Amino acid sequence: MNTILKTLSVILFYRADIVEVAHELRKVLVDYIDCVIVATAAALRKDLVTEDRDIHSRREGLERSYGIKILSYRDSSSASSKELSLLTEFIHRRSRCYLEGLWIV
Repeated sequence: MNTILKTLSVILFYRADIVEVAHELRKVLVDYIDCVIVATAAALRKDLVTEDRDIHSRREGLERSYGIKILSYRDSSSASSKELSLLTEFIHRRSRCYLEGLWIV
């Protein structure tokens, strides 16, 4: 878990490029947080690993429009079983914290 947390970096969600793309995404995605997540990946030109069903249901159009790949963590063929295990633990811990009203950033 510490390995994952050490590699995370904070991206300010109010950067102009992220806000602009997030605003565009409101036409496609209902949840504004999902818009910010996809917009951040697009602005950074980084692939997105998510388990969000709404994002995955629009994956092809989002990938085509923004030049990113959208994957499930299970799709990551380059990840070792240890990395997948750590990522799964992180996702579950983050979900529990979210339900308790806390955020892991």
